[in-house]
Amino acid sequence: THVETHAALLSAMFETVTWLDRASNRITAAQIIAKPHYVDVPFDEIVGSLTGKNRQTGGALRVDMPDFNVFHRYAANFPWLSHAKWILAQMIRWGHAPSNLDIDAAAKAAFKPDFYRAVALDRGIACPAPNEKIEGTHSSSWVMTDASAPIAFGPDRFIDGRIFDPGNVDGYLSGFGIHASRTRLSKADADQAVTLVS
Repeated sequence: THVETHAALLSAMFETVTWLDRASNRITAAQIIAKPHYVDVPFDEIVGSLTGKNRQTGGALRVDMPDFNVFHRYAANFPWLSHAKWILAQMIRWGHAPSNLDIDAAAKAAFKPDFYRAVALDRGIACPAPNEKIEGTHSSSWVMTDASAPIAFGPDRFIDGRIFDPGNVDGYLSGFGIHASRTRLSKADADQAVTLVS
């Protein structure tokens, strides 16, 4: 309903995340957010995460991981409907949303890829053409060419190796042996779940 405000917020976000994704700005960002009126945490506790330096990957192994935090590259903040549907599928799986939830409608109420795309393209930011994609199929970096300009992406494998097809959420959910023991939600709980995602 507040289209101009929403567009202005998106434009501000694009400016911020583009700035943050430049490695040369990460130290400055850590210095800013460490201050008492922001996060109020010592600089040394923030800088490693923002720069990806000396990250612990398992046991005592510590390595530099430049993509430890990504703010803009790889279409990092594009509102994929497939991401919304995956989140909703997990909410259904664990009893936080009703099993008969209209996932398509709830995802479209929560994420607005067409609006995002219009603002991004106006600023010269490459955007995917589709609003959703199959998730979990890439074990290494890849390039999406179905976009306003080719977009590099990182791996998107899930830790359990499953593939999420947003066109077959029921099939995805039926593949899990573990679900919440609570199978029915009250009407109030169901309404609250829909409110939370929309």
